[in-house]
Amino acid sequence: MTIRTPTNVIDRRQLTYTTTTAIGRFNVNPPRLEASHGKKKRLRSINDIMHQVIQRHKKVNLLNTLYATCAVPGQRDTVERMASSHKAVYAFIIKQLQQVFPPEFWGSHHNYAVILEGIRKLVMMRKRETVRIPYLLRGFKVSQCTWLGSSTSGIVPSDMKVRIKILSQVMHWFYQSYLIPLMRSCFHITEGSSQGNKLFYFRRDVWDQMSQSFFNQLSFRFESVDKVYTSKLNLGASPLKLIPKGDTFRTITNMKNAVLPSSGARRDNNHHLKIILTVLQFEKTQNPGILGSTVISPKDLWERLTTYKRRMKDRTSSYHFFKADIKRCFDSIEQDRLLLILKDLLQNKRYAIKWNDRGTKGTLARDLPLILYFDDWSRMSKSDRDRYRTYSGDKLFSLVKEHIKANIIKYRSKFYRQKFGIPQGSCLSSLLCSYFYACMERQYLSFIQSDREALLLRYVDDFLLITPNEKTINAFATFVSNGAKDFNCEFNAQKSMSTIRIEANDSITVCATPEFPWCGYLFHKETLDVFSDYTRYSNTGMNDLLTVNYTPTAFDLVHKATQAIKLKQQLILTDPLYNCTNTLYRNAYERYLLAGVKLVVYCKELWIADGKRPLPPMYLYNVAKQIYERTYDASKSVDRDMERGLFIRAFITAFQRCPQLFSGVIDLLHDSLLEIKNRHLISRMISSWPETGL
Repeated sequence: MTIRTPTNVIDRRQLTYTTTTAIGRFNVNPPRLEASHGKKKRLRSINDIMHQVIQRHKKVNLLNTLYATCAVPGQRDTVERMASSHKAVYAFIIKQLQQVFPPEFWGSHHNYAVILEGIRKLVMMRKRETVRIPYLLRGFKVSQCTWLGSSTSGIVPSDMKVRIKILSQVMHWFYQSYLIPLMRSCFHITEGSSQGNKLFYFRRDVWDQMSQSFFNQLSFRFESVDKVYTSKLNLGASPLKLIPKGDTFRTITNMKNAVLPSSGARRDNNHHLKIILTVLQFEKTQNPGILGSTVISPKDLWERLTTYKRRMKDRTSSYHFFKADIKRCFDSIEQDRLLLILKDLLQNKRYAIKWNDRGTKGTLARDLPLILYFDDWSRMSKSDRDRYRTYSGDKLFSLVKEHIKANIIKYRSKFYRQKFGIPQGSCLSSLLCSYFYACMERQYLSFIQSDREALLLRYVDDFLLITPNEKTINAFATFVSNGAKDFNCEFNAQKSMSTIRIEANDSITVCATPEFPWCGYLFHKETLDVFSDYTRYSNTGMNDLLTVNYTPTAFDLVHKATQAIKLKQQLILTDPLYNCTNTLYRNAYERYLLAGVKLVVYCKELWIADGKRPLPPMYLYNVAKQIYERTYDASKSVDRDMERGLFIRAFITAFQRCPQLFSGVIDLLHDSLLEIKNRHLISRMISSWPETGL
């Protein structure tokens, strides 16, 4: 029996209710218990208790309990601060349990304390975390529950087995049919955009008031439609999800869980749009310049920077940087202009897309392209052609046109059509942005193309210009200040940054540090070496970025840490032909430090959840060894002995953040460090590097 985080079991239909209606619909139904033949007499006691629970629940004023424990916050500067604290939610649940459940339901004060501790863990859980009911009941004494049997001592194993089975059914009912429905009836539970996986509990009346006020402000972007209109469409209506972001909300459409209004059936819109994604990606490979300065992946960034650095290898002066961010990127895109771009791209074309990767019986499946033009497909043998399906570019355009011009969202119980921009949450969103803004670049930024010493990069809506020429920087800054009105493009002045003072706009932030930040990277102004930017970890608690398995194995600990390291083992960070040796060592040390800090935070969470019993030092030491063996740089771009020393120093630094828990493993790592020949050089190198913020 597994309980998921409350946000994963929230019934989204409850958002249509007022707080009073939602709570009014919260009823208690007794559990359906099963017992073997001849053992049903022991169920009479719990049935009597459940009758008391139902009667007491009817007499309780749930609203008064909620208002008494979770007061409405005063006017706050951010949406997230309007949420009730975890402590207040916990207090509300305790008060409700005290009014509804008689003491004999728990059996003893000890068992009641065990239940309360399990509830505290449930309230504190983060997004995507799961926990098993036996874990929440750890320490629960079956013998102290008289409703499970009259005898409290000398219980035979067969009788204990029956008692545990009945207890499991009752507790499963308690969590799944009482506690979680209680929480989702009284609170809207959601994650925030800036706090990682942390969950926020908003009183329903508070959430309804804030969300409705925000949606009313969006009325210019949507128009109400009826079911007759939506029944003619191929794609379903996507539920609109609001995510707290600063003093407002971020709107996300859940394209994977769309609804067909005519039948109520579920449809994955992204699945139906995936074929268009394949075609658009194929057109990019056929004409790489069609997306302008777009970088889609870290590999794209590495290729563009490597080519640029090779071209500028004789340059000795430093580089100037300028970054800019488009305001409301997805919401401001001109739909008609985007459709013209896509029509020119897709019309009068036919595509063949491979749908079966298996060979026919008695033959070998040959490597064939995933997608190709119809003319190339028609020249293939019949056996190869049978593994493809053909699609008309005009029909694909009709589908993407519906996706853009007739994007239907469902908010509460009503349906709306999006009049401006493109939907967020679609598998096409980023690529459509890239095609749209590439067209804008060709019209407005030709002066950058004429500067052979300039490099323009764009990740969706984030621009970065690198050039040694101040004139180009100032020209780009002028464009950013003016925007592109015929593309409805306006830049966010607060997010613009430059390495030099801009003559036309003194308000643009000047980066005074040796490294320039952009999209999670730091670029050295003199050498163009690339580092990871870890400043976001200093703004968000590391424990809010984790998801914890509360019954872990050594594999879970190793997997969490290796995952953090491998995400930072990108070519742009590990390529010895691009970065200097000192940069490679620093990048290695920082990614090992990140993994070490995550491991420490994970272990502290387990320490708190497991009754403050620390993990054995040798166990953690062996976990650290496995992490290194799985993640060391096999390409030999850095010295193996130096890399091992950097790993040990990083993990010592991480464990020293909580020396009272990890003194044993720290001693073991210090012993290993003595085996490193260049340990003193490593210490000097680390002390010369800037603080990461981890």
